[in-house]
Amino acid sequence: MVGFVVDGPTIADRKAWHFGDGVVKKSNNLIYEHRYENPGTYRVWVDLIDKLGNVIENGESKAKTVTVTAEPQRITSFTQRKCVVTVGEYVIFAMSHDIEGRPLITWKWGDGTPDLSGYEQNPHHKYEREGTWEGTLIVQGDPVPTVSRKFAVLVLASPFQLGGRMDVLLHRRFKYPSEMPMPPKKKLTFIADSDGGNSPIHYSWDFNDRSPYMQMTGNRGNPVMFNKGFDKPGDYLVTLTITDDLGYEVVITKDVIIREDGKSE
Repeated sequence: MVGFVVDGPTIADRKAWHFGDGVVKKSNNLIYEHRYENPGTYRVWVDLIDKLGNVIENGESKAKTVTVTAEPQRITSFTQRKCVVTVGEYVIFAMSHDIEGRPLITWKWGDGTPDLSGYEQNPHHKYEREGTWEGTLIVQGDPVPTVSRKFAVLVLASPFQLGGRMDVLLHRRFKYPSEMPMPPKKKLTFIADSDGGNSPIHYSWDFNDRSPYMQMTGNRGNPVMFNKGFDKPGDYLVTLTITDDLGYEVVITKDVIIREDGKSE
């Protein structure tokens, strides 16, 4: 698209814009944009005309020359359906270009898998490895210079691998349940850990004793722990909910038995 401005006439003057490629536009505009379909050199001028289209003042003697070059051939569009996926998921891509002929299209996925070379403009690729992968789309014409663009995909560990454990220990030495029942107010150490999932990992304990939930956050593979006692005798179903950063969760339960005649240290 090329823009033109006429000097001298006013907005009230009716004009005939000659763009040199056979196109003539009649308008009162002082500014006009025109798209040339082919590269080349064109003479552009503006005539003043009456309401019937008759030329009142011929402007060809004041013609200006404009040179239009071919637009660079390029990748005109690119989309990818997802930027963040989990291991084993597919990412769908789409692209278009205005390169003449049938250029070779190469998709370099960046994750160590073989490139896809051919003429595919709408491929899909399955990412099998966790990590951040930078890929490259290359379009190579002949003899048109090669054009390319980068893209990136973040691949997270599969959420379906999320797992965890919960242990209840007496002073971090004796694992439950060998020391149950315990007397009221005796401090127990609760330990939780996760495997799989995507960090950070969120832990939430419900002790079923009307006390507030215990909320903790950690990274995958790093245990979290705290101490707690129960004020009254009873059988308490302790529920631990482990949630990863993608919202997937696993629930673990354990019975904690508290008796007045429970064992003491």
